Formats: sequence, structure tokens, C-alpha cells
Amino acid sequence: MTRVAAILSIHERPQKSLRCIEHLLKNESKNLKIDVFISDSSHDNSAETILKIKFPDIYYEKVNNNYYWNQAMINSWKKSVKANPEFFLLLNDDTYLKNNVIKKMINEYNNIKEPSIIVGATSFNGEVTYGGRIEKLKDLPAIPNNSTQEVRYINGNCVLINKVIFNRVGYLNSKFSHSLGDIDYGLRARKIGIKSYLSSKTVGECKKNKNVWYNKKNIIERYKLLSSPKGVPLKEYFYFNYSHFGILKAIKFILATIFALFFPKLYKLSK
Repeated sequence: MTRVAAILSIHERPQKSLRCIEHLLKNESKNLKIDVFISDSSHDNSAETILKIKFPDIYYEKVNNNYYWNQAMINSWKKSVKANPEFFLLLNDDTYLKNNVIKKMINEYNNIKEPSIIVGATSFNGEVTYGGRIEKLKDLPAIPNNSTQEVRYINGNCVLINKVIFNRVGYLNSKFSHSLGDIDYGLRARKIGIKSYLSSKTVGECKKNKNVWYNKKNIIERYKLLSSPKGVPLKEYFYFNYSHFGILKAIKFILATIFALFFPKLYKLSK
């Protein structure tokens, strides 16, 4: 039997989390066991009450409410290692998987015949929302074409990682609080020869996040969102760009972000 450890971070949307886990566990079969590991940074206990009643066998831990996605995912991942799974599945709690897709992703991993990361493409209302990008980070997500295709940048909404890869790459980078950890992981793997591949078909539904910080009309609101972990914390983004693209790219990104803060309309025209 193949064991998969599903790793989740949740925060104050218990109904979405419940729906996510319901869809996830429908992927279990006699040959596939899914263990669920959750870190919950919510301010209240509503998710704990709902999930523990519905799924008493999941591993659930309440963490500090200043844990954002990346930090909470690291916590869940560290707890999951004790289960000694063959695969780890990074999963967003607003991603609703189709039936039998984890088995298909495992088959795709086996068919590639070398340790590789399999990234599940998601869609919403017919539009591909997350998955991977082939050439540039700012490109639209790649569209599944019925066969696996190599991607350079990955989103962490649904990512299958074999334990062999984990033993070489490790956890998500703790230098990131919320975003960038997933993209950084794929690039770190790539540097040591581990490729990432997009699933041949979409694996489930996930709505696109359209909360762009520089769309706020008020500069104070823009600054608050920019500097929050869910915005563009400059220290983390500088580190990310410097690590993967060099000092000039890092400086250029910081200057462009400051320009967007003060002149958002001109920034959007220049993109």
C-alpha cells in the first residue's frame, strides 16, 4: 500500500477546509492510504471543532495565529515525517480535488522514471488558475495538454513530492512567512537536477486570488498590504530574487515595488 501524507495550513475558513479534506479523502483506496496533517492558525476553535468531529483520525495542531501559509506548512510537514510516507502532498485548503487524481499523479511520477516533482494544475470556471509556469514567473499558468510537461515555477496548491526528493531538498524555506516558499522549493530542487512536471489534466478546483496590493486606491492601504506577510514583504522578496536571479534582479524588483507603491496606475501601464 502507498502512503501519502497530505500537508495543510488552515486559517479561519473551516467550511472550505472541511470541503477540501472531504474531497481529499475520497482519493483513498485499498492501495492508497492518506494521512492528513493540519496546522491551524485561526483565532478561534471553530475549525478544530468541525474537523475533529468529522475526521477524528487526522493530525491537527493549533499554532500561533501569526503563522502564515509557509510557516504553518513547515510545521505540518515536520509532523508528517513520523508517518514515514512514500509521498508528501502539499495542498491548499481551498483546493477541491477530483476523485482518483492522487493515484494518477503517482502514476505520472512513476512514468517519468526519475525523481521529479508533480504539480497538480487547478482550474475555476474553465480557467487554469494554479499549477506551473514554463518560462517566466509572470506568465500565465501552463495549460495541461494530456501529457506531463516540464515547468520551471510551481505553485503549492497541489504538489506531490516523493520522499527521495524530500531527503535531498528538505522542507520549505523558513525564511518565508507566507508566499514564495513553494516557488523557491521548485527552484531549489531544479538547482540540484530535480525537475518539476505539470499534471496531464487538471486535478481539481481552486479559485484564483485576485487581491493585488497595488490595486488599492489609498497609499496607506497599499503600504499596509504591501508590508504584510500576505503582501510583498521586501526583505523576503529581496532574498528570493537575490537567491535565484542575482543582485541586479533583486534591486530592480525592489525599485519596481516602490514605484508601484507611489504610482500604481503608471506601474500597471508599464507591465
